[in-house]
Amino acid sequence: MDHNGTRENLARRTHDLLRSLSVPTLAPFLADWPDLADPRASAPHIDQDFQSQFQSKERHFVRAEYLMKERSIMVAASGLLIAAMAGLANADDDATNAPEALKAPAGQVLALSAHAAGVQIYACTADKDDPTRFSWTLKAPEAALRDKSGKPLGKHYAGPTWEATDGSKVIGDVVAKDAGPNSAAIPWLLLRAKSTSGTGVFSAVASIQRLRTVGGKAPANGCDQAQSGKETRVPYSAEYLFYTAQP
Repeated sequence: MDHNGTRENLARRTHDLLRSLSVPTLAPFLADWPDLADPRASAPHIDQDFQSQFQSKERHFVRAEYLMKERSIMVAASGLLIAAMAGLANADDDATNAPEALKAPAGQVLALSAHAAGVQIYACTADKDDPTRFSWTLKAPEAALRDKSGKPLGKHYAGPTWEATDGSKVIGDVVAKDAGPNSAAIPWLLLRAKSTSGTGVFSAVASIQRLRTVGGKAPANGCDQAQSGKETRVPYSAEYLFYTAQP
């Protein structure tokens, strides 16, 4: 039997395995085989039980790699759970800290929250009372909705309408506004559900809050007749909280 050839081949496999694992705690396994870290290293004597001993070492390496992957999966899952719990806590904080005028009516409870990221679309239109004056008028929002874990929840568009991936929808009607803490952002809102449709997460919504807004305001420089009919899209983000009747 060509021990040297077998040894070099097995040592090379071990070397590749160690490089892929990069686990400091595996160092004790190498104590008996200091030359395995480099397939080119030589040893003065090759015991006839070398192959069985090597296979035993290799089994340790494979088990260590499996345990590492299993631990990584557990850590990732724990991270997602913590993030989801933190998201629910943040939504509760938003609801509690909302301005008094924007609080949901008595008898309603927070059912769902969503982060929106997209644009507020404005059109340059003539003033109804003075056709010679033009300004940027809100046409519609256009945003993607995601839950606190980042999973797609639906979309937000003209109406204003919130439509979930399950097909359920709610159309809102503004009942109160607050400037919010950021003067460079669109205001915070309280809306009542004017209508709902479908069966799903939005079908039982009774009230909606728009909070923690960023951006979205119409251009400060206004527009003129030369821009009549043109549109501009202003990036924004916000947190939407959805309330349902208390069971």
